[in-house]
Amino acid sequence: MTTSTLSTLLAALALGAGTRPCVAQTHSPSVTVITGTLLGSDGAPNLLRPDYFVAVNGRRVDFSQDYYRPFANRYAQAIRAECPTALIFIQTEVGLHPPRWGEGDAARIVYAPHW
Repeated sequence: MTTSTLSTLLAALALGAGTRPCVAQTHSPSVTVITGTLLGSDGAPNLLRPDYFVAVNGRRVDFSQDYYRPFANRYAQAIRAECPTALIFIQTEVGLHPPRWGEGDAARIVYAPHW
């Protein structure tokens, strides 16, 4: 793998990859990770906004469809830049349903859950 191909792959895998900004950067006033306010008086995690990752702009979020599918498409595009005939094996988090794949998505994708 060439250095430029590796750079392209790493760029595709990077958080946001040019399509979405980092959550912590766009919502830093409401995401308090360093100050310790995420821990309750008993030392257990304290969710400041339990619904924070449930909805975006009033629309319910589906992780597999809204985030994993675009990531898998960028990943496939980066791999196929080097090897156009590659099969791409994907797996979502255990217990989550796979993304719904359509005509506009990468071809030759193999859903390969391990559990």
